[in-house]
Parts: sequence; structure tokens; C-alpha cells
Amino acid sequence: MGIVVFFLVFTAVSTTLAVLLASVMGYLAVWIVWVSFLAGMAVGFYGYSSSKSLSLSLRPVSFFDGFMLVAFTVFCLRHFLWVYYYRDGGMRILDQYNFSDMPLHLTNVAYFVRGTEFWPDNPIFASLKMHYPFGVDFFTAMWVKIGVPVDRAMQLVGLGGGLLVGIALFIWGRAFALAAFLFSGALHGFQIFLNIPLTDYVTELPWKNLALTLLIPQRGFLFGFSAGLLLLWSWRRRFLTQDKPLPGFVEICLWGLMPLFHFHTFLFLTYIYLIWFLVSGKWTRENLGIALGVSIPALIESFVLTDGFRLASLVWWKPGWLIEGRPLYFFIANFGLWMPLLFLALVFAYRKRRSPKPESDGKLPASCFWHHLWPALLLWAALFFVMLMPWDWDNMKLMVWCYLLILPAVDSLVIQKIPKGWRFLVFFFLFFSGFAVVVSSVGREQKGSEVIRLEELDEVCTIARKMNPGDTVLIYPTFNHPILLCGYKVVAGYGGHTWSHGLPSAEIENKIRRIYLGEKDWKGILREFGPRYLFWGPYERWAYSESTRPWEDEATATLIARGKWGTIYDLSKAYTLQDDQENLTPR
Repeated sequence: MGIVVFFLVFTAVSTTLAVLLASVMGYLAVWIVWVSFLAGMAVGFYGYSSSKSLSLSLRPVSFFDGFMLVAFTVFCLRHFLWVYYYRDGGMRILDQYNFSDMPLHLTNVAYFVRGTEFWPDNPIFASLKMHYPFGVDFFTAMWVKIGVPVDRAMQLVGLGGGLLVGIALFIWGRAFALAAFLFSGALHGFQIFLNIPLTDYVTELPWKNLALTLLIPQRGFLFGFSAGLLLLWSWRRRFLTQDKPLPGFVEICLWGLMPLFHFHTFLFLTYIYLIWFLVSGKWTRENLGIALGVSIPALIESFVLTDGFRLASLVWWKPGWLIEGRPLYFFIANFGLWMPLLFLALVFAYRKRRSPKPESDGKLPASCFWHHLWPALLLWAALFFVMLMPWDWDNMKLMVWCYLLILPAVDSLVIQKIPKGWRFLVFFFLFFSGFAVVVSSVGREQKGSEVIRLEELDEVCTIARKMNPGDTVLIYPTFNHPILLCGYKVVAGYGGHTWSHGLPSAEIENKIRRIYLGEKDWKGILREFGPRYLFWGPYERWAYSESTRPWEDEATATLIARGKWGTIYDLSKAYTLQDDQENLTPR
């Protein structure tokens, strides 16, 4: 336990301190990284010393436990060591769900390493500040800043975080929790019996495999899952059993600094702490002090990351979530046997909600499972009506926590009471589909998808190093543009990212199109955005093939670099010319 606490506290404290110092200094410097790492190690070691004596009360490791620990480790090794890689002169992404997300994380890392001004503008929407929980990307950038190659840093942070998630799942719910997470998903995997290949394992069903759709592409979950599960384990001991929890200051570090890493996880943890605090009756000074201690850092981070809480306006009403008028098919196709098992667990938990007697595992009182189930189901039901982001599928980021919270109850109240022979059959229907999908994702036939040619990226980044870190570039909005991967902020990036973050992507993309096409008002729109540079390359030629390219006029722009990858123009002259008596300067 102590070593897990050390790594999580070290990550949380060092990252938060570095962000704070970078905000004071105006940029991320090498000395900031070393000071933050040393401070994080000191606090982390204190957490280790305070937590190493905690007893996990684990049963002897069974064959199922060992198998799932090995399986999760193999999954992490395969997906994080090849989270992106180089082959045949190109950068490739292994996980299909990660194809557009990984370039965004690489953009953020390169953006921080280059020394952007703090508080940073959003690299994919330069007219606004960054309101994205970038903690894991910033932590990765800290390693790159002190000399670790970016590909190694991405791999090691991913692998280390993934293994911590596996350990946290095991602590929370043993092998059953590991299997329910790693082999989760809809019934897509059973298509293998219909001779339908699973090499293309992307499915349209909402409840996809959690490891592939959340843990790998959503890198904030590398910290969110591990720290969140550890906090739930500690709070269960603090409020629902008589076991010793984590030290209060460790809980404050992990919970209070969570918004910087994963905001949905922070919301769920706050919800559970409040419920368990109220229903347990343990309104002690220590428990109240933890909540108060968390409030200061959490409120500050939440205020900054939600643009003064204005992002709350993204909440909207949609009864049915993604059911689309077929409720019976939806629940069978997405959840299968989970629904009757959950119903049985709920019935058993309700009957024993006041019983202090431990269940068959001899570790947890039967009454505590009732407090696992009803808060999870209450929130899960609410998320079928209230959407928290523009993309309704993003509700999965909270639904996954409802799922994780019910797992120990389902295991202890239902699974452990099934005879071993029948239990194997239950596991087959619960996990085979996800197992088939995961195996198809790690097999040799998965070669990944190419993101960009390395020659193009290297040449553009060589030119870009001569540009100021604060300069903005006008590009065609896409996720794998070389300018973004070199760490430059742009007028607008990929619409799928900007829209899902609550930014007005469609309106901006239309204005960018009018600039590139050279429409009548193109100079006015250009001055509205104020980019210093304009990029004209393969993406731009494809998207705006009918462009008259008016910026090539020497009185408007200066050509600064040209190659097979495209052309970069300096637009400074466009802002020195008077137009309607205005003089503007580029960003």
C-alpha cells in the first residue's frame, strides 16, 4: 500500500507545484521541474511512511487473481509501450480509439515543453485560456523538459499509470474487479461465433471496452482511476467498516488535487464522500476537516479549469441518453448478464442493509454493500437524463465510476454464492465478449494507423523552432497537423476536440474557411483572430482547393519557409496596413 501511495502523492504534489511555479514565473523552466520533483518525493515519502502499515486484509492469491494480474500487466505492456511508435517512416497509433486523442496529448506535451506563457492559452483554440484537466500531460512534459525523449516519457508515464490502475483495481475488488474492467464492454465480441473478424474492434454500442476507450486514450484516467479507487477503498474503511483508512493528508492530496487531472472523477468522489459522510453518522472532526482541507485547492482548480464555473452551462437535458427508442435491445446489447446480477445484488443488499455480519469473504460487513449500490444506481439513472458535456457519450466518464462502485457488491453478494462450476459459465457470459475484443486489440495483426510522416514532422518542427512560443498559427483544423505536434497553438484545432470541450468550433471553422478562400471579408476575419503565421500545406490544399491565396501578396505576408511539407507565411504586414482606420498586432 505504501508504495502506491508514494507514487500517487508524488505525481499529484509535483505536478500541482510545477503548475503553480510556472504560473508565477510565466513558463515551465527546468529548475521548476527539479524543485517540484524533490518536493513531490518528500511529501510522497511521508505518505509512504504513514501508509505502509495499513493492512489490506487480502485473501490468499487464487489462480483467478494471478491470471488477471498477469493479463492486465500484458495489456498495459502491449498498449502503453506501443501507445505510439515509428514504422516505415511514419508515426503510428496502435489503439483505434486513441487515433485522434493521442495527437492532442502530444500537442499539449510539446506546447508545455516549448515554454508557453502561463496561464496558457488553449493550443487548439488560441483565443481562450486552457480549461482542460491537463495534469497527466503536464506531468509528462516535466519529464521531457529534463531530457527524457517524448516517446519514452509518454510510454513510461502510461505504463506506470496503467499498472497503478491495475493494482488499485485489485485492492478495490480483487480479480473480479480487474476482469470486469479489462474485459468489459457490450456483446460485440460474440460476433466471433458468426465468423465476423474482430480486428476492427470499434463498435457503435455506447458501452464499449473501458480499458480501450477510457484508460488508453483518456490519459487523465491514469491518475483518476488509481487515485479514485484508492480513495474509495479508504473511505469505505473510514465510513462503512471499522478498518483503518489512509491518513487524512493523503486523502486531501489525492482528492483535493484531482480536478487538475480528471474533473469527472473529482465530481464523483465528492458525491460519494458527501453521501457516505452523511449516512454513516461519523461526523467527526477529522472527517469534516478532510472535506474542508480539500475545499481550498479543489475550488481554486475548479474555478480556473471551468472558466469561473461558466462551463456549467454545458449541462443539458436528454432523456434516454443513447437508448434511441429501443430500451430492451439497448440494455441487453450493452449490459447483457450484468442487469440481472445487479438486480439480485440490490435485493440481497437491501435485505441485509442493517446486518453487521461479514459476507462469505469474511472481510466486509453485508450492510456496507447497500451503500455501494444505491448511490451508484441513483447517479447512473440520473446520467440517462442529464448530459454534462456537448458529446452525450462523455457521460461514460461518470458512468464508469458507478460501474466500479457496484463491483464488490455484485461479487460478494451474488458471484461468490454461485457454485464454482456454474460460476465459470457466468464468467463466460460476463467477460468473453470483452476478452475477445481485448485479444483482437493486442494481436500481431493490429499494425495501428499512421498519424503523420516523420520527415514532414521533423522539417516543420525545425522551422517552427525559430518562431516565438507565443505565436499563433492559422491551419486547417485537424488533429494531426504538424504545427500542432510541434507544440504551437493554432486559431482552431480539430473540430471533434474543440466541440467536445464546449468551444464554438463550427463558427470558427467557417471563418477559417473564408480566410483561406480569400472571400471579401477575409482580412477583417484575419484581424479578428490575429494569427502571426499562416500555414499552407497538404491539408489546406485539399480542404481549400479553390482558394485564390490572396495572402501571397508581398504587401500582406512574407514567405519564411517552403518545402515538400508546405509553406509558412508571416502575416505581420497584414496588421500594419490600415483597414477601416484600425491597427492591430498579431498574436
